[in-house]
Amino acid sequence: MGSKNLKAVAVKGSGSITVADKEAFRNKVCFLCPIGCGMVIKIKKTKYECMSEGPEYENDWFLGDCCGIDNLDGIAKVNYLCNLLGIDPISTGVTIACAMELFEKGIISNREVGCSLLFGDEDAMIW
Repeated sequence: MGSKNLKAVAVKGSGSITVADKEAFRNKVCFLCPIGCGMVIKIKKTKYECMSEGPEYENDWFLGDCCGIDNLDGIAKVNYLCNLLGIDPISTGVTIACAMELFEKGIISNREVGCSLLFGDEDAMIW
């Protein structure tokens, strides 16, 4: 629409909008965020049991794909621990992914890390 020199779209109305399911509509959204990926989750009946905010889509990527983790419960547990400890899950995921790379290339070992830090090992990531 920019090629047509359209600058704005204005909408005016006099009615109101009602929400059919108010509880389902309540999503935790960052201020002015168009995506609205924030949520509150509860994981039960697994070794990763927790209740926490998130993980948001960036956290999923950096704690999940970057580290080779595909188990959402494990990702959510690390996200929970990051929130609990007051650390950024995105930076944490990148740091862990870097450590996994260094571990697998033999640059760091169990002695420095304290465990075998392999890509895809969610228990090691949580440790």
